[in-house]
Amino acid sequence: MASITDLQRGRRKVPEDILNEDILARLLDPSITSTDPDQDNEDITKGGFENPIPSVYTRAYPAPSPGAGTGIFAAMDIPAGRTVVLIQRPFVAVLDTERLQDTCSGCLGQHHCNRDAKVELKACTGCRVVKYCNKTCQAKDWKFAHSFECRIFKELMPRVLPSNARAILRMVMRSERGKYSKEELGLFRKLQSHMGEIQAQNWEQWQRISLTAKAVKKYSGCAMDEEMICDYGAKLELNSYNFHSPLSDRLGFYLHPYAALINHSCDYNSVVGSDGDALYVKALRPIQKGEEILVSYIDATNSYNIRQKGLSERYYFKCRCPRCKKGTSTLEDCFLDEAHDLSVMEDAETVAMNVLNRIGNARLSQSEAADEIKGVMKDLHKTSAWPITRQPMVTLRDELITCLLSQDELYEAFVHAAIRFRLIDPIVYPEPGHPTRQMHAWVFAMLANELMLQGLPAFGGKNDSSGAYAAIWQSALFYLMNEIEVSSAVPTLKKIIRRAFAEGPVQMYHHGLRRSPGQLLHSMRRAWSELDGIIDETLEKEKA
Repeated sequence: MASITDLQRGRRKVPEDILNEDILARLLDPSITSTDPDQDNEDITKGGFENPIPSVYTRAYPAPSPGAGTGIFAAMDIPAGRTVVLIQRPFVAVLDTERLQDTCSGCLGQHHCNRDAKVELKACTGCRVVKYCNKTCQAKDWKFAHSFECRIFKELMPRVLPSNARAILRMVMRSERGKYSKEELGLFRKLQSHMGEIQAQNWEQWQRISLTAKAVKKYSGCAMDEEMICDYGAKLELNSYNFHSPLSDRLGFYLHPYAALINHSCDYNSVVGSDGDALYVKALRPIQKGEEILVSYIDATNSYNIRQKGLSERYYFKCRCPRCKKGTSTLEDCFLDEAHDLSVMEDAETVAMNVLNRIGNARLSQSEAADEIKGVMKDLHKTSAWPITRQPMVTLRDELITCLLSQDELYEAFVHAAIRFRLIDPIVYPEPGHPTRQMHAWVFAMLANELMLQGLPAFGGKNDSSGAYAAIWQSALFYLMNEIEVSSAVPTLKKIIRRAFAEGPVQMYHHGLRRSPGQLLHSMRRAWSELDGIIDETLEKEKA
């Protein structure tokens, strides 16, 4: 097996034995492997779920956590990929302002992933700010909170309140109208706001919270005083999660006080995912009874200093998890060569982070962003010590793939997705069921499928490369299906994967070419051998 250093250098690929003939035969056997798209919806009436407060189903319980206030702990042994906590309805969830026009405010985008549902968003006839898939979604959101805010939105048009103001407005108005259960509201009021630290250490954040509180007070006409509204705003900023579509498009943020009890660790054992208005906490690896459930509040693939800075500035604590106790000696901080000038590395990292910030703030066109990313990646390579698996190189490649897709540069995006699938994710996300790794594999599979349908550009020197792309596409789907039982992805993504596998490899095997698993494996390995050559060439050009 290739060494970690070889993998970091991009010299060796993940071993071919991620797939073998026995695995292919098992996955193609309908008596063993189910492709039922609905089987990943766990039955909350079974399996040890408790329902301590409305809309919350959990296999864990709250208890004191040494040095971290209250945490939640596993009530039983929980296998990898299983649900630890399911929250069926948020305390509050709002879309980012830029997503109001393309995402349903009722189902929060869940219906968009259902290919059998024709989604045509229609604006609320009252305020024209929010949109819905259908009358069911509209009625659901009207009952939940929109009936309180619609008039305010209409009066403010054409101005639209920013997302944090819309969230605080919803929480305040639902609180005053008794729409929260006493258990939910009681738990929310016990959450820490860190108001003192915010006022002392982050004046800009405090100004944003206090000005938003004034606006909410003015527009809503509520009886709640500004100090309490500020408390709501601070709790929102410190206890909410970003939420995404099942296909990983960022949509907004989500808060529920029970989920806020889960403590942070850079060495986390669980992950948070959203599926419509449901929030899932899933086991990333096997969790023993009594073990604390831990998630990462930040991108744990970053280096030690960046992780600590992010946690201190946003959450006001210093992380002392097992990974952070090792300081800068973990994989996230390692360079390829110990004989390097640290100041040169820090300067290169600063430049790269500035580029990422400009991209994140939408200051560049997609074409300009791609060019800047390629340039800064080359600069990192010039240090001769920067692994392709060390941040910010990992995020730069992710952003490059996004830019290339937006420009319909599918072949180039495919090659970089192959580098990510083959060389980066197995190191950065070592658990095969990690949802980020699963999502990246899905993107890679879909790019291979699209290029298969086109048959061009030439792959491995062939004029018609559809056969090679088909083999790569199938191998990625086989990989996803082989890990689906331990996958921490949300049910909708698993449903999409199962359906693609049933309509692709399974259909082709049973009703198409009917090649043996051994023949399939041979074609996959031959295609990968050709693609590996392209990967090597791309990495060499990237460094030149």
